[in-house]
Amino acid sequence: MKVTGTLSTPHLQDRELPYLQISHLEKVEQPENPYVYEILKLLVE
Repeated sequence: MKVTGTLSTPHLQDRELPYLQISHLEKVEQPENPYVYEILKLLVE
């Protein structure tokens, strides 16, 4: 899926949460490597 929208960080019980208000969804073909990896963790180590 290709998702378009607005990213915000509302607060819930004193915690900041990521929230994506979706404005458009588009079905796309599956990529060769369909997984999302935590690249930031690799860059920080």
